[in-house]
Amino acid sequence: MTDISRSIPPIFGTPIARPDIIALFSSGLDSILAAQAIQRQGLSVQAVHFITPFFDGGGREAHLCAHIRKQYGIPMVIADLTTPFLEMLADPPHGRGRHFNPCVDCKLMMLAAARAMAAAWGARGIVTGEVLGQRPFSQRRDTMRIIERDSGTEGFLLRPLSALLLPETEMEKSGFINREQLFGFSGRGRKAQMELAEQWGVTEYPTPAGGCLLTDPAFADRVRELYTGGRVPAAVEIELLKCGRFHSFMPAGFVIIGRNRSDNQRLEALADDRVRQLRLADLPGPLAAIVLTGTPAAAAAEQGDVKPGGAPGTGAGTEPTGKPAAETGPVTAHSPEAAVEITIAPLVTAAARLVMAHSRAKDRPTADLIWRQGKRHGSFTWTAATPQGVPTGGGDSNPDSSATRQSTT
Repeated sequence: MTDISRSIPPIFGTPIARPDIIALFSSGLDSILAAQAIQRQGLSVQAVHFITPFFDGGGREAHLCAHIRKQYGIPMVIADLTTPFLEMLADPPHGRGRHFNPCVDCKLMMLAAARAMAAAWGARGIVTGEVLGQRPFSQRRDTMRIIERDSGTEGFLLRPLSALLLPETEMEKSGFINREQLFGFSGRGRKAQMELAEQWGVTEYPTPAGGCLLTDPAFADRVRELYTGGRVPAAVEIELLKCGRFHSFMPAGFVIIGRNRSDNQRLEALADDRVRQLRLADLPGPLAAIVLTGTPAAAAAEQGDVKPGGAPGTGAGTEPTGKPAAETGPVTAHSPEAAVEITIAPLVTAAARLVMAHSRAKDRPTADLIWRQGKRHGSFTWTAATPQGVPTGGGDSNPDSSATRQSTT
């Protein structure tokens, strides 16, 4: 696993010169007040907003940084924890919450990264907007102590909104930060914070929200599928889960079916060389994004009735009714491309059935389909083994079900 404490993660934006304090910044009311509490003591604060595929800036990082500085007077940079976070999520040392959310290890990772930034930028401490007792697991008094201990930030980590209820930090003991100007908020209510915001002229701030997609039961179940067998998914795989219907054939792979034009466009934009796109050649309909994660044997086992060596896109026990169209570059019997075709064939079969089932071609006995993966592309005629093209393996096989909620931030 990547040791985030030894290096600074990728940063968007330019930090201020030699900040006094690094502030973990979610852009919610508590983090705004925590940062301003330190600024009001005449100290410079560099806010850091961390992102992963589960909580991110929505591709609007520059706008977000500019907005926070203009609206609240807080300089902010964005740090990307995607790679170490995905690795950690396979086996978080402190376990998970109710769903697939590793809240304690998430906070530890942020603090480790902030500690590295503080060392590199010359800051004397770290602050967060945590409020004692606000969250049932990660903000209990005992959990807060564990977080300080395991992140190596004891005496170095200050929580301004609950400081009067917690032990003094070294920054308070030395007089660097005036403890008398800090607060003793606790519990899940927000009345005290809202009154303080009004007093300080903070009139616009986001309403509380779930934030992390790993706390969403449906989305968490799909992410859990991608970690089958101890593998660590790529970031693009997590992004694909955010649109369309999810069908799991793990450990072989998975398929996403677009529900509308917006889904299709998003899936097409996300597809890299690891993602095979499949669609009908002569009718409007869904785009399928196919991701291979396993082996031919695993794929065949998940599909059940598909011959491992069958031609891609054929129905169970049938022969292809047309030859694949010419592809970019020759595919010989022993080439890497041929091995991929054999491996991915069962998933292509499942995807073809799903595309048929969710389109006007669902009653057709055959259909022409086209595919693209990176620079390679081709076409084939698919013959349905079952009249309605219903998939025989994997999860969420109900054609009318909506497998993944749209993410909101």
